[in-house]
Amino acid sequence: MRSLIIPALLCVLFIHKSCATVHTQCYNYFLQKDGCVFSAADDRNRCSADPKPSTAVGVVQASNTNVKRHTLARRYDTTLPSPSVRGEGICGNYNTAEAEGASLWVGPNPDSTNPEEAGWLNKGKTSNCNKQLYIINPRTRKTVYVNVIDGHDFQTTQPDVGCFQIALTQNTFLQLDPTDEEKEKGSIGSLTWDFNNLNGASPQDGPV
Repeated sequence: MRSLIIPALLCVLFIHKSCATVHTQCYNYFLQKDGCVFSAADDRNRCSADPKPSTAVGVVQASNTNVKRHTLARRYDTTLPSPSVRGEGICGNYNTAEAEGASLWVGPNPDSTNPEEAGWLNKGKTSNCNKQLYIINPRTRKTVYVNVIDGHDFQTTQPDVGCFQIALTQNTFLQLDPTDEEKEKGSIGSLTWDFNNLNGASPQDGPV
């Protein structure tokens, strides 16, 4: 028994490289760009809460009844179509018409199982699955709290684009009170979103 315990103690005491957290590309992108990561679980890397929200533009792509539909949201002026996804999501199966949830960038290779290639998550790096996000519609101030339930490639291989994107289930899109015109277009003019750990009060929801 002692031989099993000692390596674990060494891991904790000396923080051996093999024991360290493998951070996602998006986490590392913001850490390198800004010197910190908003809402990070690690106090040492978390940015101070910023009262000024970023905005996002949303787009949804229609699909048949056998395909999940999502609303794409990005913090850029231009938009990319959100790809339709079939079958089980990265974090488990869900029904887009019923589920409350969001999907984040999977990285440059959507089929990769290499944790080091994950955007916010991928098939081999699911640490950010089921973490809570807040999403705000600035027009109405309507806010929803939903979990990360899937990932998408968003037709980009670049972290400076992919890391800002978010896809919503149809249920969550409708909860954000889109106007009649936005419902018809399948897009919300602007959104604000982040992991729900801005002040470090919910480290279990902080991104890694």
